[in-house]
Amino acid sequence: MPTSSRSTGRRSRLLRVSTVEGNATARSNLRSHLMSTEHLDLENYSNEGELKNGLQLNNFDLVLMDYHFRQSKNGAE
Repeated sequence: MPTSSRSTGRRSRLLRVSTVEGNATARSNLRSHLMSTEHLDLENYSNEGELKNGLQLNNFDLVLMDYHFRQSKNGAE
């Protein structure tokens, strides 16, 4: 959804970002840091299954993933 940029007066859109982090504390910290940025529309997931479901409903500009998942999978798989 377009928003007005206060600094330039030009219209910009929110950057759609997804994070996938299995550790609840790390996920909460990451969300807190990213939420301080005004131009992000942020979705958080705790595992790859949730992300797969989220990708069916949303288009993301950027996905930040935990590299080491449970069940011997990693963020590249």
